[in-house]
Amino acid sequence: MVSINDINHTILAGNFTNEQLNSIGMAVQFARNQLSRKTKASLRLGDNVNFYSSKMGRDYTGEVIKIARKYVTVRSPGNGLWRVPANMLTVV
Repeated sequence: MVSINDINHTILAGNFTNEQLNSIGMAVQFARNQLSRKTKASLRLGDNVNFYSSKMGRDYTGEVIKIARKYVTVRSPGNGLWRVPANMLTVV
C-alpha cells in the first residue's frame, strides 16, 4: 500500500494538468462521501460519540439525537446541540 506521504509528494512534485487535478479532487470527495456513509450506517440514536471542533479547539463527547442526510445532531452535556458531519464522529 502507498503511504500518504508518497501520495502527497507525488501530487506536489508532479506536473499534472488541471483535468488530472480535478480527477484527483473528485476521487478524494468520493472517498469522503463513502466514509461518511459508512459512519452514518454504524450510528444509532443514543450512541455516544466524540468529535473535535476546530473552531473551539477542543474535543466534545455527546449523544446522537438525530441522523440526517448530511449532518448528525449531537447533544453534548453542558455544551448544547451540535450539527456535525458524520465523517468527523467517532463512536465512544
